[in-house]
Amino acid sequence: MAREIFIERFNKLSRTSTYESITNDINDYFFSKKSNFIEQLIPAIVKEKYDVIKYTKICQFIDAFIFKYKTFTIAHVAAIAFILLDPSKNLKVKRSDASKYFTKISKANSKELKRLEKETGVDSNGLYSIDEFISLYENVNEVQLDSSTVKQCVLDWSFKSLFDQYAKGKNYISDGDVFEGLKNQFKVKEHVNALKVVIKLMDTSRVHKFRLYEFNELCLQIAFVEQKVGLNIFSLNVISFRLLDTEYNGFLTLQKYSRFLQKSGFDIKKDSVKKSVKELDSNGDGVLQIDEFIHVSNGLCKSKVPAYFLNNLRARNQTDLKYDSEQPQNMRTSIQILRNDNTKKEKNRTLTRTIITSDEYSKLFDDLCPTHQMDINSLRSALITVIGETNTKALRTALPVIFNVGNINCDGYLDKEEFIILMTAIGKCMKNKVITERDMYEVFFHCVDGDHDGLINNQEVSFLVQQIDGDTLTEEEANDLVRTYDETGKKELNLEEYLCYFMQLDEIKLDDSEEIKQEKMKRQIAKTFRLIDKDYSKSIEYDEILNYVINTVGQISQTNKICLSTMFYVCDLDENRSLDPDEFFQFYYLFEYYVDENGEFDCVSIYVELFDMLDVKNEKKLPRCVVDKLLEKIGRPESISNFMIKYDLNKNDFIQTNEFVLAFCGKSLDDDI
Repeated sequence: MAREIFIERFNKLSRTSTYESITNDINDYFFSKKSNFIEQLIPAIVKEKYDVIKYTKICQFIDAFIFKYKTFTIAHVAAIAFILLDPSKNLKVKRSDASKYFTKISKANSKELKRLEKETGVDSNGLYSIDEFISLYENVNEVQLDSSTVKQCVLDWSFKSLFDQYAKGKNYISDGDVFEGLKNQFKVKEHVNALKVVIKLMDTSRVHKFRLYEFNELCLQIAFVEQKVGLNIFSLNVISFRLLDTEYNGFLTLQKYSRFLQKSGFDIKKDSVKKSVKELDSNGDGVLQIDEFIHVSNGLCKSKVPAYFLNNLRARNQTDLKYDSEQPQNMRTSIQILRNDNTKKEKNRTLTRTIITSDEYSKLFDDLCPTHQMDINSLRSALITVIGETNTKALRTALPVIFNVGNINCDGYLDKEEFIILMTAIGKCMKNKVITERDMYEVFFHCVDGDHDGLINNQEVSFLVQQIDGDTLTEEEANDLVRTYDETGKKELNLEEYLCYFMQLDEIKLDDSEEIKQEKMKRQIAKTFRLIDKDYSKSIEYDEILNYVINTVGQISQTNKICLSTMFYVCDLDENRSLDPDEFFQFYYLFEYYVDENGEFDCVSIYVELFDMLDVKNEKKLPRCVVDKLLEKIGRPESISNFMIKYDLNKNDFIQTNEFVLAFCGKSLDDDI
């Protein structure tokens, strides 16, 4: 979900970024052009410097507003500012907090603010209502707000009236009232036990009482999730995850998970918790990310998450959201800034880069390039200085590609920062050694690895493909490429995975041993699996298989579709209507061996193979119950009784190989089969 994306973005940005650059990053993420919206919002929560919590909260509100209202205007800015300035959630803003805020977003000093307050008619009681805040906002910023929009937005994301229904004059409500309030507000009819766990996790003081600000925060967390994926066991798990992740780490430790189980009513021993975490921890890092945690249901059980939900959970931008037939369609088709402004955001070809300092390369750049715009000839001179003339000559044909990869901002020249990044990578990979092809590709990798974390994302991969191969990838193609070669589901490529693609390390060679050929074949099949598994669910459904086959060999006949369906369900050994990596391995061998490049299926041979797979006892015959189950899976409109009457030629209540092939292919086996 969006919160975890924002945590990840901040952790990458915060290493070297300034207040201004982080502010610009938020603007670039949400809006198609430069605006002052972010500058208007930041002072409502950030005093001097960002931290992960403040950054994430701002981004969550902007994201939620854009999704709900399909636009983002100055009225929405004012509404979010009011919400952030109202920590007690009683729909009042302290005058002192408002004064500090308005001083930062305008040129007005304290005296001018007092004058504006008088002109506005704001009461000096120490608190501003929504109407008073709007009036002062208009005067300070010299703008005209749609006050009805501001007030409606504030009320949409405030739950004071709901709290007051149950508080009845008190300053708190019980956990039982919280449960009833949430159940009615969000129309929770199922998974009420999971909702009770959420409430227990929010009750950190363990007194079973909720004050307004606690209740409002809980409602906000639910609302952020509910508006995109509804409320079900998986979305309630998302909320539990976030309530447990109080430090905004983006993951849960063993201790945090133990607390979740305890609140769920399970007295779990440490060894059992470790075992449960190990089963859920798909990437083996010892902690639980949100996409691992949400599989939990009914204590230690693991449930399969719907494909649409995982897609929404992992989407890096909201235009990627998908829903099943029961969910509202994604309305965030565009973001409008101010009135009638629906300018599409152009794809940014400039990659992020973290500045590297080097006195040696800085001086070399200054000596070779007084204009500070280095061309390819000056780069050649620099290479001679750093790696020697012999190695530079060896790179003669590759020099244009090296220059293009180093030119990160694509302006036709290397500036000093680009030069230092490039030469640092060259010095690391090529200095004082005989240069190999791998060394050159390693240089390219380090050049685009902007945050130097040893991973490159889809945009960086797309940049390299364009500069090295001259091909321009669409965003979908870049995502497919990364997913195919990403072996651990991190949505980025490490050095070895990157080299595997660009150097074709998995390509089978004639002089490879049989063992190496088998290993490479397994890796190729695993890559195909990941290519098809677009939602990272580690399982593939029949529709995904069918789309892959059509994209590979073109449209196939209805007969071949039935054959493909039968292959799929026979390979589905655990009968969960999807193929895991091991099941797909068997399917892939059948497809590669018996389907040619024109999409022609060798159906007879395929059904012989499928018969053998179903004949687990090697009896050379299939009992009625096995055939009946297969007919049901593939949706063949024929009763088992009619099937046996037609094809059980020996009338022994079993189906033999020849009869099986006859039933599905319409012809008997040849004598030599």
